[in-house]
Formats: sequence, C-alpha cells, structure tokens
Amino acid sequence: MMQGEAEDNSELEKEANLLCGDAIINYKTVQSFGHEEMLVKKYEELLQPIHKKAMFRSITSGAAFGFSQFSQYLVFAIMFYAGGAIIKNSIDEDNGEIKIEPENIFIALFAIMFGANAAGNAASFGPDMGKAEAAAQKIFKIIERPSTINAIKMDEDTSK
Repeated sequence: MMQGEAEDNSELEKEANLLCGDAIINYKTVQSFGHEEMLVKKYEELLQPIHKKAMFRSITSGAAFGFSQFSQYLVFAIMFYAGGAIIKNSIDEDNGEIKIEPENIFIALFAIMFGANAAGNAASFGPDMGKAEAAAQKIFKIIERPSTINAIKMDEDTSK
C-alpha cells in the first residue's frame, strides 16, 4: 500500500469513527429525529472505498498465491513426466531390461523437490536473519564498551 493511499484510508476511517462516536454519544437525539438509517448509509459510504481497496488487494494476493501453487505443481508434474520418459527410454530393446532403475529416478526427483522446498523456506528467513545480526552487533557493541563509572573512585568518595 502506498503512503498516500494509507493516509486516505486512515482519514476515511477517522471520519467514520467520529461519525459513529457522535451517533453513539447523541443516540437519543439521533433516535428522536429518526436519522438512524441516514447515519448507517453515511457510515457505509465512508467505509466503501476502504472495503473496495481491501477486496482488490485480497483478490490480487489470492490470485498470486494460486498462480504460485499452480506453478509449483506444474513443475512437479513436468518432473515426474520427464522421469517416466527417462525410465521408458532406458529400456533395452534387445532383452527388455531396464538400464536405469526407477528407484534411482524417484530418489533424484524427491531430492530435487525437497531441496528446492528447503531452499525456499531458508530464503524466507533472510530478512529476519539480517535484522537479528544487526541487533546482535548493537548488543555486543554496548556490552564491549568500557564503563564510564569508576567503581574504585566511588568507594573512596563514600568512605569519607
């Protein structure tokens, strides 16, 4: 979300909250004039742009997630198809014996899949690791700084 968009949303939310708060505080006046439905419509109008933006963001993030899942399983399907083709092409035409064991193909496929999954999970921790390293450096910088308090001199001053 961009900065201007966030400010617009917060301004609309603030206005809607003020309207709601005023209506609750002055509920007897609102009820006596019969303005309940007008207040509800005004409240909905204030929140409508925020709702539309949230729906758009939700749909786009859902579509992106769906596409990523589709891509992942498409790659799996291609890998298994290629593995099957390798096994099929490794059959010796003279005696019908398989040159490459299917077990070895499946071990290789699963090693690739689990390795890629682990690499993706490890990559997601990159930003957190950077923040943790920066925090650790700050902490050790504070710990290793020599104290400006001279404990020996303070004992001499208190003994007088």
